[in-house]
Amino acid sequence: MILLREATEADLSYIINLHENTIGSAWSRCDYLEAIEAANKRLYVVLVESELGGYVLLSVLAPETDIINISIDSGKQSKGIGRRVLELVKEILYSEKVTEMFLEVRQNSRAVNFYEKNGFKVTGSRKSYYPDGENALLMKCSIGNNE
Repeated sequence: MILLREATEADLSYIINLHENTIGSAWSRCDYLEAIEAANKRLYVVLVESELGGYVLLSVLAPETDIINISIDSGKQSKGIGRRVLELVKEILYSEKVTEMFLEVRQNSRAVNFYEKNGFKVTGSRKSYYPDGENALLMKCSIGNNE
């Protein structure tokens, strides 16, 4: 079973370590604490059979949301967990009257294919967006029919 739980300060060591090992650039502990406390941020840990398996960080300003980071533990990747996490996020956001999700992703990342398979469309790009000069793709996904 895959669930999302709101992150707490006790989860931060896991989140920071996972971020450094999967995404690379590290946010500070203070950055994550601010995300936990901010009204417009959502920081969730992913529970896979009751064990920590990832996290997702969102910036929510209904009717839109930005996925800031999503990371699944490398030993748990390619098992449908990321897909299920996106489904759960969409369910949560739908209940909050969010109609669109946005994200930026490295142009040459395998994550582009993952997001496309999960309903995201490329809407643009940002040239030399990342510190190493790689471009970012801007992607968007509609959520349900919030009328």
